Amino acid sequence: MAISANVRHYFLEANTPCGQISLVPDLTAECFCTYLLTGNVGLDKSTFIKLMGIQLSDRRHDVDYIRQTRDPDALAGLFLPGARIGLLDLDSFTDGEHGQIPVKIDLGDCLHKSKRERKDQEISGLLKKQRDLEAECDRLLVQEYVLSNEADTGMTEQNLLEQLTGRELPHFFYNLRGAEATHKDEIRQTLDFIKQNKVSYCFLHALLGEGWANYAPRFLRKYDRICVEDADGSDTVLQEILSEIKSLGQKIEIVLHPVFPFRVIGIVFPWRNLAVWKGNPVNPEEQGLKKRHGNELVRVLEETRSVRQKVKNLMYECVSVRRLDEARNDLMSEILGQMKSCGE
Repeated sequence: MAISANVRHYFLEANTPCGQISLVPDLTAECFCTYLLTGNVGLDKSTFIKLMGIQLSDRRHDVDYIRQTRDPDALAGLFLPGARIGLLDLDSFTDGEHGQIPVKIDLGDCLHKSKRERKDQEISGLLKKQRDLEAECDRLLVQEYVLSNEADTGMTEQNLLEQLTGRELPHFFYNLRGAEATHKDEIRQTLDFIKQNKVSYCFLHALLGEGWANYAPRFLRKYDRICVEDADGSDTVLQEILSEIKSLGQKIEIVLHPVFPFRVIGIVFPWRNLAVWKGNPVNPEEQGLKKRHGNELVRVLEETRSVRQKVKNLMYECVSVRRLDEARNDLMSEILGQMKSCGE
């Protein structure tokens, strides 16, 4: 019986009351090579990435799909953990750091220039409207999840890892609003743990009009789970587990809260096939996420989705499918060559 590839889905960015948070540099710092897709917004690079991932997983390579935070139904990139190769849509991320050896792949050459020029004004207007709607969405999110209330309650990352020694902050904490210097000093303890014990971070939730996109059940499908129901007891259980594995040097994956990024909602131990979760991962409300958004936030999210789809429809009329297929085949050949050279 053939061994199937391991396919996972997660997010590397979050738009929170603390500000925009990107984990992209933490991923690409580990990449042997990072391919960056460039080209016009709306070019459907998501489908390009999806087809690449299908071909790679069919060849039994493990594939991590990185989803778009603003549009959870779409892909922003993929990561091949075995070969340490990343493929990212440059337009889908806010952070500009992309590893040591970035290789840019310009898909703008796959457009019919004359058709694109005729639609340029309409597309530019829609993109401006989309940016305005996204800013409004962020403002409404701050109203629904008040940061000052979170500071006094809940499980914070520095409390979970306070027993561990370290030197400096993980990359994504530097740009947080409302994090005083003393607060940063406390979580400064985490980076050495990240470096020595191979800790990685991700998000598994993102905003949708109908609620929260929740990839936790799929992410944890192959793991045994410990679901900690008691809010007061969860801190103690997680601290004890972290204390036990402090010196083992094994890989750990920490899942952060998508609204309050100082809160850890789950810890995954791949080497033990185990996940410890705060509440039931199937029910995001048990991690402090509301089951339904406010009416105004829902309206803005739905309008944003509509505008985004209009941009994609207009861009699709300008795309040469043949050129896209050729670009994908060329990139696939290059990635497979890189994987062969690194012995995966």
